[in-house]
Amino acid sequence: MSFQRLTEFLDHIGDWGGIPGCDCVVYHHHKPVYRHTAGFDDLEAGTRLRSDAFYYLFSATKVITCATALTLLDDGYFTLYTPVSEFIPEFADAKVLKPVEPGRYEPQKAENELTMRDLFTMRSGLDYNLRSPGILEVLEKTDGRAPTLDIVRALAKQPLAFEPGTHFRYSLSHDVLGGVVEAITGKKLGAYMRERIFDPLGMEHTGFAIDEYMKERLAKQYYYRGTDNTTHPRETSCPYQLGSEYESGGAGLVSCVDEYILFAEALCNGGKGLNGERILSKQAIDMMRIDTIPDEQKRHEYGRPGYGYGLGVRTHVNPSLSGSLTSVGEFGWDGAAGFHVSIDPEREISIVYAQHVLGGKFTYYHRLINNIVHASLQD
Repeated sequence: MSFQRLTEFLDHIGDWGGIPGCDCVVYHHHKPVYRHTAGFDDLEAGTRLRSDAFYYLFSATKVITCATALTLLDDGYFTLYTPVSEFIPEFADAKVLKPVEPGRYEPQKAENELTMRDLFTMRSGLDYNLRSPGILEVLEKTDGRAPTLDIVRALAKQPLAFEPGTHFRYSLSHDVLGGVVEAITGKKLGAYMRERIFDPLGMEHTGFAIDEYMKERLAKQYYYRGTDNTTHPRETSCPYQLGSEYESGGAGLVSCVDEYILFAEALCNGGKGLNGERILSKQAIDMMRIDTIPDEQKRHEYGRPGYGYGLGVRTHVNPSLSGSLTSVGEFGWDGAAGFHVSIDPEREISIVYAQHVLGGKFTYYHRLINNIVHASLQD
């Protein structure tokens, strides 16, 4: 087993990838086998990236939100075909934009009920417009607080783009799923995550709010400009945190490599953490990584050759199309600033990679990293 090539790759990713600094950890057979931090936190000041840096997860939040919601499926609060309106009554009156004449659409009563499965699988008909009239109205009425359930109820009143369950569309579905968790439990999403995921696994600082410990270690954020292949500093923030009381199940968490790997390892080990604490059933995790996208929609809507989409995660279905050395059934997701998780239960390999750069070709780098790791770990 040699990770020399991976170290070389990470050490030089800034030279050709526009990434000032990155961090990576690999577990095999539920034991750490690799950890490397490369490059800079502050490129301008020449400050090296620290190994305990924290990052905005952006959409890597979604994997945790979906696992959190599945604890409630384990507990018998819903099935995948339970109507969302059972928990958020406003969705009972959901409307869909439908053509009434060429070029003109009107909202009409939805024919299909929006189900929990539709939220998990991004087939809800919702969009990703953070400046929609309903969201802006809640922000104004609550003086910028935007409690999560208030936003979710506002989204329920906006017309859907298509009938629930008929298409894949990346959207605010998992933000709504986080609202459903709040409605079922009567607790804030972050508080329930703390109870069912973070505390059992020892994820001490992961959360929606940045405490002093995290603030001191928060990695500087950059954006990559493809027009001239340059990287520039930006305000370190997350635009998906819509208000002071909003907890975005789709993009709002902050964590670090050492804590996120504890979560990844629990999913890799059938729901049981490295410390022996169980957070989820193996059956729920297996269900999570079953492909839900028909082939026709893979070609025209999904855009990840060789991969399908399960309950909030990409899932590997065809190595000849993906070019990936991971097992069929490997799963995970990424974040807008380049955070990445890959979980392969068959080979018992978990990979967590972090950077803090928005834009660029980070999903391409993720595939290369996965392949290097799997080629290096020949049993």
